[in-house]
Amino acid sequence: MTRPLPDPPSGAPLDVTVIVAAWNRETLIARTLDSIAAQSRRPRQVFVVDDASRDGTAEAVRGWIAAHDLPVMLLVNPENRGVAETRNAGLRQAATRYAAFLDSDDIWLPDALERLVAPLEQDPDAVVSCADASVVGDVRGGPPVAPDLFAPRLDLAREVIPARSGAAGQLELADPSDLLLLTSTIPTCSAVFRLDVAREAGFMPDFRSGEDWLFWLRLARRGRFLCQLAPVAHVLRHEANLTHHSRNAFTAREHLRALLALQDGSLGVVLNAAEQARVAAALAEKTRDWRYHLSRQGFRAYWQGLACAQGRATGGRLAHLLADPRSAVRAILAGF
Repeated sequence: MTRPLPDPPSGAPLDVTVIVAAWNRETLIARTLDSIAAQSRRPRQVFVVDDASRDGTAEAVRGWIAAHDLPVMLLVNPENRGVAETRNAGLRQAATRYAAFLDSDDIWLPDALERLVAPLEQDPDAVVSCADASVVGDVRGGPPVAPDLFAPRLDLAREVIPARSGAAGQLELADPSDLLLLTSTIPTCSAVFRLDVAREAGFMPDFRSGEDWLFWLRLARRGRFLCQLAPVAHVLRHEANLTHHSRNAFTAREHLRALLALQDGSLGVVLNAAEQARVAAALAEKTRDWRYHLSRQGFRAYWQGLACAQGRATGGRLAHLLADPRSAVRAILAGF
């Protein structure tokens, strides 16, 4: 049964492209697209990029497009390329002033785009406008299990200042480079950014976890970040999330890889001496974290993992065994 079309929104489309990265989201993609169609001000362009899904995601998108009047284009990767390259494929096609990401298992509140674009229109020196998001654990939209993702991570006395525009409810990150140096605090689905600046920054680096953090860090070197502390999106938590606890070893390894790339300069982010010291300390901490999660997968996975590029870059097998013999014992006890 086809859902009824939403009432046309008032006002001209916003000059923004929305990129929806999708992988095996046949049962969820329609609710994401519904939330875009229900915006108080719709985007000018929408690209759904299917990352070689194994289910009927592309067919579900085609069916949705046929039943709605939203300007949605479907792109399909010939092979699985990961979330960063999937989003970049959409960004390369964009022909608007602004862009935004909305993952295929998240939804926007009805005024999300209007609220996020307005600060950038009012303040041409800002490069990112972001807000908060609520975490929900039920597709039916039950009460949030975590009401806020962004605000609790901010020290409001130190990290947020009033926005220059003086608009009601608008704040600014006092030092986005400092805040984003080691990890992201910004929900990816709750931000709009200037497309020309993103192009200058080289879009998202090719990581399968933490790619959004590194993208925001690149943009932080190029301009100011405006923010709102109220949520504009719902983030769905479920077992297929890349951030699910079953993927802790993989996530920790990718974070370790990102920190190593920051340290050696290959991400194009120039660090001063104080930032280099912070990254070095974070590397030591994330190495311990990665060894722990790796050891819980059993000795075979632990031994093979220590030989990967990140294991070698952080000392090699012998150094890891000497530094943390308890992880080796844990891996043996976890089985072979």
